[in-house]
Amino acid sequence: DKKLFRFIPNETTIELIREYFIDITKDSPTHHSRILYGSYGTGKSHFLTVLGMLLSKTYTDGMAYKTFLSRVSLHDDNLAQDINAYISDSSRKPLLVVPIVFDFDDFDRCIYFSLKKRLEAIGKKVSFKTFYDQAAQLINQWKSSKESSARLIEGCRKSKVELQDLEEMLRLFDKKAEGKFQKVFSEMTYGVKYIYEVSNLSENINQANEALGNEYSGIIFI
Repeated sequence: DKKLFRFIPNETTIELIREYFIDITKDSPTHHSRILYGSYGTGKSHFLTVLGMLLSKTYTDGMAYKTFLSRVSLHDDNLAQDINAYISDSSRKPLLVVPIVFDFDDFDRCIYFSLKKRLEAIGKKVSFKTFYDQAAQLINQWKSSKESSARLIEGCRKSKVELQDLEEMLRLFDKKAEGKFQKVFSEMTYGVKYIYEVSNLSENINQANEALGNEYSGIIFI
């Protein structure tokens, strides 16, 4: 809440809040993606942190929020009222804010990994149709019985793969995990190649939205 309390609105940030917040929170947003750019130290991260708090209704029940709202009203009282109407309306579910804080070489992995970490943080387990999730599920299945667990250990030994390292690589969406898992899978299945089910990013995000439906109105990535 210190970020919210220390946010000092000015003409530029009020215009940005008005544009971003109003559009995102209306029933049918005009824009589904935006790029915010500016030179170093201009407050982009602070602005997006505050915007994220408002959209997710986080830290909006104390003095920091009241102070923020009073400062906004000095510049635009209608905007302050719109923000408060959204925050105070219990029938309007918050958005789940997912910060993209990982720098993989392909954007889909950034989305999957960031979303998965955020879902885990709020106690939601969603198994996406990605290689990493499906391979991890298969390992857990093998570990669940004494016989297959013994074969898994032996398969890892023959493949010269450390099981704990492989599990950690899968958790981190490390591309090198695929080659290692294929070796272990081949040992487990007497030479069969692992073929996993594939779905696109949109389908997986819809899957996450379904899991969040009772508590959130949707997902916003920053």
